[in-house]
Amino acid sequence: MATFDFTAAGGTLNADALFKVNYYKKSENMYNSANVLLGRIKKKYDFTGRQRFCATPLSYSGGVGSGTLPTAGVATYSDALITSKKVYAVCQIEREAIKASANDKGAFVRATKEVVQKCVESYMRNASRILFGSGDGSLGTGDTLVNVAGDGLSVATAYTFTISAATFKEANWEENDIVQIDTAADGDLTVVAVDAANRLISVTGSSTILGLDTGLSGLAEVVYMQGSKNSDPAGLKGVLDATNGFQFNISVARRWQATQVDATGNPVTETMMNQVML
Repeated sequence: MATFDFTAAGGTLNADALFKVNYYKKSENMYNSANVLLGRIKKKYDFTGRQRFCATPLSYSGGVGSGTLPTAGVATYSDALITSKKVYAVCQIEREAIKASANDKGAFVRATKEVVQKCVESYMRNASRILFGSGDGSLGTGDTLVNVAGDGLSVATAYTFTISAATFKEANWEENDIVQIDTAADGDLTVVAVDAANRLISVTGSSTILGLDTGLSGLAEVVYMQGSKNSDPAGLKGVLDATNGFQFNISVARRWQATQVDATGNPVTETMMNQVML
């Protein structure tokens, strides 16, 4: 039996309990979940095995000259080694939630479709981070431990620290991400707040994980996406910034290195862009 509230309020009868909740369509994302650059990159899906060698020419072949017949030169080749990397996205749906949202009367979205779609968006966001990263899985380096408790967060145990200016990138940080501190591979921390203007990151987790005896300022510890330390695929930053060592099994040198122009203190101009392109 339904019981309705007809209590007089303001001189009229209150019949609010007679009305049901009418859900409108779900609102649009409050963030950009698409990566235009990643979408335009040509992709190949024929990679099999653990590694693949790609023959890579590092010089011209043949000899050129004027006046007399030149001597033929020999081209230089090397093998670029591409190693397969695994990138995952995981979502969880309770059986009860699937049943409860089986029709539009039970929920404003279908749980299976919505959760999987959001998981795909999270995967694409992580793929974007990887694309512009260095391949080491790092999100940034802790600079200063701001406080331990009383930071106004409604969580049992919260720690707030700054990320160094040199390593801070807002796109690397998102609330509800699970991250790890360099020296605590056995413990996870959950990001609960991101203050991009002040480079402040708040996380929850065990005090033993953060090592409060010295704090992040003393250890200058690197924060990684969970399980991603030195496991990300190669990113643009790692490739474009390389000036020594090896990239894909080939020694970094003049013909196996990105063109770099130091724009420190100078605006990016058309002339500078032409210099890089040519």
